Amino acid sequence: MMRGVPRGTLVLAGMAAGFAVGLFDGAWAAIAARTSLWGALVAMVLVAAVDGLLGGGGGIIVEAVARLVLWGRGRRSPLWARVGAAFPIGMAASVATVAAAIGTTDRRNRFLAAGVVSVVALGAGVLGAALLPALARLLSRRRGILRAADRPDPALLLLGPWVALAVDVVIMSAA
Repeated sequence: MMRGVPRGTLVLAGMAAGFAVGLFDGAWAAIAARTSLWGALVAMVLVAAVDGLLGGGGGIIVEAVARLVLWGRGRRSPLWARVGAAFPIGMAASVATVAAAIGTTDRRNRFLAAGVVSVVALGAGVLGAALLPALARLLSRRRGILRAADRPDPALLLLGPWVALAVDVVIMSAA
């Protein structure tokens, strides 16, 4: 039996990840600047604090979107509400993709620019597809048909870092 994730778990995970990354970033900055041991410790703590705050902010956004997605998928909305929700979400995804394409027109490395546009298009499409049921439920203003939430296997969370690494490798290899 799977229980829900307690509130704030993703925020704490984001803060912890940001703190860990900040420690390494601070260490690399101290090595590059050739500071003393005391300067290295101060740099590590400062960068870890800033990265921890940024990671916590990212965790807040991820948790809010995840809870919104679960709320939207809790009930099935009527067809007209799903169609009506698909239009603004599709428009937002296309505007984000066009904005990324316009923003990268002056780049010399066209492969990197194409990679950036592809990642933005993929991210906007996936986010839009995830938020579509929530917007449809909000538009319908009626109680939809109750359905059991389809929750993925928690083992799929183990694939997340590997997918992010694969995307990162593709982007960096185009540079």
